[in-house]
Amino acid sequence: KLDWPGKTGEEYLAYEFWSGTFLGPMKQLDVELPAMSCRVYAVRRAVGRPQVLSTDRHVTGGAVDILAEKWDPAARRLSGRSRLVRGWPHRMVLHVPNGFEARGVSAGGVKPESEAKGELLILRFTPTADEVDWSVSF
Repeated sequence: KLDWPGKTGEEYLAYEFWSGTFLGPMKQLDVELPAMSCRVYAVRRAVGRPQVLSTDRHVTGGAVDILAEKWDPAARRLSGRSRLVRGWPHRMVLHVPNGFEARGVSAGGVKPESEAKGELLILRFTPTADEVDWSVSF
């Protein structure tokens, strides 16, 4: 069990890097870890609107590749900039709470494949540059 010190009452989202398992919203991480195994979780505070949950660029789930992330409430648009590997397929996982639905997606001038899975939106694309601006409209 992992409690979030000093964060009583706040909800968090967790995404396991290797299996793609989504856990959340939750107030504590409570998972069973089999012997001789490893799990890597990207943990984010739930903010009640679309947000990046994880990427597959690095096991840190976005810590090294997400250069910027911004929510525009008036336009209902999540946008950002990522440092990627040109020509290498990339996956970005967004948490999309109830009440939001993706209407438009772009990344570096290409239209990513998108797959909705419950509260997740999975974007897949192959970047044509090392740094890519991306956006999702809701």
